[in-house]
Amino acid sequence: MPRISVVEAKTAISRTKLGFNYAINPYRGCAHGCIYCYAPYVLHETREWGSFVEARQNLPELLAREVRKVGKEEVVGIGTATDPYQPPEEEFCITKRCIQILKNTGRKCVIQTKSSLVLRDIDMLAGAEVGITITTTEPDIASAVEPRASSPEERLNALRELGRAGIKTFAFVGPVFPSIFRDPGEREKFFYEVAKAEPGIVMLDRFRVRVGMEEKIKRKAPEIYSKLFAEAFRYKYEDWDSLLSVLKEEVKKFGLRVGVAETEKW
Repeated sequence: MPRISVVEAKTAISRTKLGFNYAINPYRGCAHGCIYCYAPYVLHETREWGSFVEARQNLPELLAREVRKVGKEEVVGIGTATDPYQPPEEEFCITKRCIQILKNTGRKCVIQTKSSLVLRDIDMLAGAEVGITITTTEPDIASAVEPRASSPEERLNALRELGRAGIKTFAFVGPVFPSIFRDPGEREKFFYEVAKAEPGIVMLDRFRVRVGMEEKIKRKAPEIYSKLFAEAFRYKYEDWDSLLSVLKEEVKKFGLRVGVAETEKW
């Protein structure tokens, strides 16, 4: 399990180009331990990702002062670098307190998570948009690549319950693993399960390669590397374009709206 510590943040919100106007990250580091995560490369984090979590406990107090920077029509993304509902949130409730501030001041937010803990706050999410990341419906694969995230079944259930509560939802299918999704039978089985959760839209995202990532995955999980990742590291942009086009058509078969995260806002 990761080492949990409490730190003081200097600011709560920052400008972003990730499809939102602003970003809030209640934690640095992530307890989920997803072996493909590209956040540490973006953040230039040299510590072993998944081995630590820093809870930015003063973030709600800072947000209460900074929220006036956010226009009423602007959107705040919560959890753009690390999961806002990772396990320490159950104790610290930093994400919950930030959402309450945004709600009380009439600001819009979009939340993305791999955790069913989001259901804890379902009564305060009216007006928000919530995305659940789902990369596989196979529990054994999920436990190998996303060891401390909620199971695929729990995530799909959370997506379903949020939608039934009238909350705007999306299923974020990313990263797409070619070794799973190029198989027609696997594609159909996966999106059949996603469709049962009735997301408002399905967003697709390619596997994002960073320098040093392949060597790290090979070292940490050689068997799953061969099974799931080797092909992804050999894909070129035109290969991704072709695969994502096929997946878009598959999603549409189930009557769902679909987009690609690289080119469309969500």
